[in-house]
Amino acid sequence: MENLEKFLKKMYNLINNKNCLWRVYMASKSNSSIENVYKLNGNVPLGVAIPFGLQHILAMFVSNVTPIILVTGVAQVMADQ
Repeated sequence: MENLEKFLKKMYNLINNKNCLWRVYMASKSNSSIENVYKLNGNVPLGVAIPFGLQHILAMFVSNVTPIILVTGVAQVMADQ
């Protein structure tokens, strides 16, 4: 019985933690709207957030790869001369 009380107390503390994934999920579920895209701390629906996240990842990847491609292209032109 004592172990059960400890377990329940740990679960209660975990759920009441501000950074708990379950609380973040429920908060985004309750008041998420497409209008929140333009708000600082707005909750966006998951179906909208995933494409925006992928777009962000691709933009970061391309911005790191583009200078490499440009420099190697210029280096090959200089090596051909």
